[in-house]
Amino acid sequence: MRKVNVFGKRVSQIKVIYFIAIIFAIVFAARLFILDAQEKRLAYYEEQETLILSRINAIVNTTNTEEYHLIGEIIQYLPNTYTTAQIRDEVEFVMNLSQLSTASNVNFDINEQATTPFGSEIPSTVKAIKVQLNFTISTAENILEFVNNLYEADRIYYIESVNVTIDSTGEATVGFVFYTFYNNVLVS
Repeated sequence: MRKVNVFGKRVSQIKVIYFIAIIFAIVFAARLFILDAQEKRLAYYEEQETLILSRINAIVNTTNTEEYHLIGEIIQYLPNTYTTAQIRDEVEFVMNLSQLSTASNVNFDINEQATTPFGSEIPSTVKAIKVQLNFTISTAENILEFVNNLYEADRIYYIESVNVTIDSTGEATVGFVFYTFYNNVLVS
């Protein structure tokens, strides 16, 4: 290596070493900063994961004691007649009560010729009406409130299935299949 440059000035190798050391220190400090930021994010997400898992476990481990009545005990409370408008109005009322009035793509289908979900265990005068309700909402927070309000409604409902699909934006597509009943007898 030359000791003087083309202008006759002495060339020092130490400046290059300092420059490399400064670059190394900057890269090392940036690496430490990035690793620290990533570790903080990882710790935050692990904390969120444990919080969500504890909520899920709390929900799964709760035991709700339900008292079920025999059909002979509740048959007197079944209506003798019905209209699809009554059922639709009551379900819409329950949706509004559950703060689901902003739901979009609401599809409400009633099958009046449905067989009962209980088989032959109920009298032949008790008829089932199958209701399929599908809708899309921005958040899935109020779905359980809808189920609770549906159970507390004046009419007796049996929920056969609930399907909830949440996409990456948090929007939920919800599908319910439930039954309501009436006692097809003439009252004089």
